[in-house]
Amino acid sequence: MQTRQLYASITATIGGTVYVELPTQARIKAIELILIAAGALAAVTDYCHVEVSMSPNNQTAVNDALGVLAGIAALGNHGSDSVFVLTDCQCKAGDRIYLNATESGTTTWIARAVLHYV
Repeated sequence: MQTRQLYASITATIGGTVYVELPTQARIKAIELILIAAGALAAVTDYCHVEVSMSPNNQTAVNDALGVLAGIAALGNHGSDSVFVLTDCQCKAGDRIYLNATESGTTTWIARAVLHYV
């Protein structure tokens, strides 16, 4: 099993800017997502929603979104959250996997996604 990491420091909504390109044909078997509120914890109204997707377009607030593989959200006063998602996603060599995020408030967020693939 091999891994690829996506990492972002999030202070505003992002889409299509953070990605990894798979060097060979692969099958993603699991995704580990970690979301951390960095620095002082903010108000309960601060939030961040992160998705791992095959689409460069941020779809965190879209119904019937295409290509989303995993997602996680947290509130600013919560501190951190994580999830481990089992999947079975076939990818071609050169496919890009994106880390998209929607952020609101003054909290700086750290997002990390580890793709486990064979």
